[in-house]
Amino acid sequence: MTRQTNLRTHIFAGAAIALALAGGLTACSSDDTADKGKDDKKTQSPEGKDSYQASISRTADGVPHISGKTFGDVVFGQGYASGQDRTCDLADQVIKIRGERAKYLGAGDEDANLNSDIQWRTIGIFDSATKDWEKIPAEVQDMFKAFTAGWNSHLEEVGVDKISGWCAAEKWVRPLEPSETYAYARSIALSASGARIGAYIPTAQPPSAESAEPAGAASPG
Repeated sequence: MTRQTNLRTHIFAGAAIALALAGGLTACSSDDTADKGKDDKKTQSPEGKDSYQASISRTADGVPHISGKTFGDVVFGQGYASGQDRTCDLADQVIKIRGERAKYLGAGDEDANLNSDIQWRTIGIFDSATKDWEKIPAEVQDMFKAFTAGWNSHLEEVGVDKISGWCAAEKWVRPLEPSETYAYARSIALSASGARIGAYIPTAQPPSAESAEPAGAASPG
């Protein structure tokens, strides 16, 4: 693989992850702020797993600045920082695209969660992305693995019971698989188009007998 191809792959991976983080999650509320008061934090993946190490410093406003020796280290740090700021957001988005909100959160007001599950299961983005996961370039997989490892590392360090957001101690908050993070990135891209139409899927109705009259049929009289 040429250097230029490697660069394009890294840009694609970085853009996909940034889309998931910035395009989707930053639009949601921040919930887990346990570490925001720290000016600098060095974090690394647990022993026995893919090795990453990143340094995260934050501005007075809490904006993370991430550094690492490799691109994977930086993406790992991005995942860790996302876990610090938005643990509940990403966990919730994953159960959404899996079509499992009603399973864990109940039907919701006016069946909102149930309708969401019908919509996302019909669209099938999670199943599609899961099947495609093994087909995407290894370099792109590596980036999603790094991001997910960072997010999981924070969750493991803090513990589900001590998350400061609304999802603390919820059983659906768990370590994620890289393919789930990839599926979420795919769903963000879909939200710009198909997902808006998908909102009508749960309440779609077949045409009435009257409206099903063949075009051009003569009216009586």
